[in-house]
Amino acid sequence: MNDQHFIKQLNQAGVTFDAGLSEQELAEIEAFYDFRFPAEIRAFLGCAYPTYEGFFPYRERTAENLTRFLSFQEEIIEAFRFDFEENGLTVPGLDEGLSNEEYFSQLLVLLHSSPRLIPFYAHRCFFDGMDSMPIISFWQPTDSIIYGIDFADYLQIEFLEKEPQDYDPTELLKNTGIWKYLIG
Repeated sequence: MNDQHFIKQLNQAGVTFDAGLSEQELAEIEAFYDFRFPAEIRAFLGCAYPTYEGFFPYRERTAENLTRFLSFQEEIIEAFRFDFEENGLTVPGLDEGLSNEEYFSQLLVLLHSSPRLIPFYAHRCFFDGMDSMPIISFWQPTDSIIYGIDFADYLQIEFLEKEPQDYDPTELLKNTGIWKYLIG
């Protein structure tokens, strides 16, 4: 991916940027929020840091932003609870003969053993520490979609009006734990 090319196109489309993050800033952000940027997002943020409304403000490592980040992680758990209780969420491989409480407990074990979704822009997320993976549009576990088969594809779809391409979610999400069953 040619980051400078994308940054120029995104800027022409109205996305605003500050100077990129230094290696030290990237390391501090990853330590502060306890995740790892995928290599392609790390490289992009090293070239230019988006300041456009809706991007998560990672450069500002404040207690308020940490709370916002952790709240997003809690909202994912609550979304699982809602989809389980209200929409009958089931996942292949879990014993449907369990009580509701036991089943939900097993669902959470599976969720916590899967890569976390990390906020990037609005409700678009990337997988914690997984390089060259799709970007996910997360609303609810059963209402989440791939919003770009990789970071470059995502940027073009989100900001440059590219039409999404066909993809095989099974193949793209094969190493994502519980997410491979839920994201279409």
